[in-house]
Amino acid sequence: MKGSILIAVMLIGAPLGSSAQTVEKQYVFAEKPSVLNPRFFVGLHVFRGNYAVFFPSGPNGGGADSWQLTTGLTVAPRLALQVGYVYGHTTDNSDPTYTGTSLSGDFVSGSSANERWTHCVSSLARYEALRFFKPRLRVDALVGLTFLQTRDIAAGEERVNYQVVNSYYSKQEASDLYATVGVGVRCPFSQHLEGIFDWTYSRNFHSAPEYIHQSVARNKYGLTRALSLGLRYRFDLKKTASAAP
Repeated sequence: MKGSILIAVMLIGAPLGSSAQTVEKQYVFAEKPSVLNPRFFVGLHVFRGNYAVFFPSGPNGGGADSWQLTTGLTVAPRLALQVGYVYGHTTDNSDPTYTGTSLSGDFVSGSSANERWTHCVSSLARYEALRFFKPRLRVDALVGLTFLQTRDIAAGEERVNYQVVNSYYSKQEASDLYATVGVGVRCPFSQHLEGIFDWTYSRNFHSAPEYIHQSVARNKYGLTRALSLGLRYRFDLKKTASAAP
């Protein structure tokens, strides 16, 4: 009789032990993402950023509306380092820019051509501050630096009776460094793919009076905004033994 009871207890305890191991594995997966989750990532985003650019001739607005490429590394369960690059190229040609008649009765007109090249590099730390499970969202605090290089070319003509009487040409370049802070929202679609929306503010390290900030950035603090929306793919280059099924 005692032997039968012992065999029954062993048979009942076997599935319970298996369930306990399954629960333990699920708990480890949730608590140790740095071991099981992919560490490296790349991303492609639609980017729109405005920055205060200090040209030799004076401060002006700048930035880029283009695609942003990002890459980064998860260095801790909640911390990742990210580098982003944006290239922008815009043209604005107008001919005629204006037309009219002078006091002497001559026909006057003008034309203008402007071209700008922009390289924007950002280096940010992403710290996961909040995590929601329904819906699946991750909220990151962003902090870092942004470097912007801008080159402008402007040219134009003034005409009287369709004859050029005056022309101008100018070229200027600027390199600016900014402190950047913001917030990012991530929505995981799978273990490797997630959608990302980042909202950041930047301030040029170049000191300027308040009226300059008001003129260029439209606020007294000199803060300018950048938005990006895209996808990020995370991949694992090195699998640990604990990640095996």
